[in-house]
Amino acid sequence: MKIPIYQIDAFTKKLFGGNPAAICQLTHWPDDETLLNIAIENNLAETGYFIKKGVVYALCRD
Repeated sequence: MKIPIYQIDAFTKKLFGGNPAAICQLTHWPDDETLLNIAIENNLAETGYFIKKGVVYALCRD
């Protein structure tokens, strides 16, 4: 599975500050085990997921 993953600095306005987090753009919601394995692979404290639905972004499952 190939998905775009962005690493961001969360909870800061300062470059290279805050907490690192992974944000993953998905095309569909995989099962919970797959989401957990993606988070483990990123090895970051926080991992978020989103799906673009037209002009709206879903941040959690429907």
